[in-house]
Amino acid sequence: MLGEDLRCVTFGGPSGPATSAFVPAGEPGPGTPLFLVPALGLDGRSFAPLAPLAADRRIVFWSPPNDLPRTPGLGAFARTAIDHADRAGMPQRFVLGGSSLGAMIALAAALDAPERIAGLVLVGGAARWRDVGTPMRLARHLHPFIPRRAYHRAMPFILAPGEASPDSVRAALRAQMRRRTKGYVDAVVAACAGAGGFDLAGRLGEIRAPTLVVHSRGDRIAPLSAIDRFTAIPGVRVVVFDGDSHLPYLSEPERFLPVLAEFLAEVDAGERR
Repeated sequence: MLGEDLRCVTFGGPSGPATSAFVPAGEPGPGTPLFLVPALGLDGRSFAPLAPLAADRRIVFWSPPNDLPRTPGLGAFARTAIDHADRAGMPQRFVLGGSSLGAMIALAAALDAPERIAGLVLVGGAARWRDVGTPMRLARHLHPFIPRRAYHRAMPFILAPGEASPDSVRAALRAQMRRRTKGYVDAVVAACAGAGGFDLAGRLGEIRAPTLVVHSRGDRIAPLSAIDRFTAIPGVRVVVFDGDSHLPYLSEPERFLPVLAEFLAEVDAGERR
């Protein structure tokens, strides 16, 4: 089962309820810590193939709570991510990354708290709502009509298409999504799409942290054209995988891991300087 080798941990916090996450077993290495935000509906176990990176650094695979921020909008989710990173013991400077919705949250957090971000990793993300794929934009309107019983079966096929991911991966994603309610997903999508949708494209030039963007050529949730916006980030590194996976660290971990490891090593070198 995906993530069975990870430890579920709970970190207390003086400013609010505890945060839950999954972490690799063993003693982490001395590199710059990494905090990862999962895709919509998933939890930290979805990042299980990245556990080998813990030999070089502390890694926290965050599991966002079902409780939504009281303030609407993507910025509130970004501030929640930073707050929970602090509860998880992240230092003043750490690498922040995310997948899909998590990438959008990480991007907003890097703009909101640039002094905290030593490096930024964006997987299958977009800088504005209009750059999200048509199926996802339509899903905003169709989601209320998906029967509750069918919801957890449908979403894994959207995030992990059949030709890109084995049944075992989709079964694991279904298990993760069972802890999410339809109301939660409705509210998250509304936070991204409401009032014309989020748009961070005009601020990308403000990012000064080293940034890695990873995308799949045939991604239908975040089309390849979405990465055109990210070229506005100074010094951004863009890596495009063949295939249609929205979660390439699950479908192609043997290719994804070296790319991310090389980027993190460069961040470490920069932080030492």
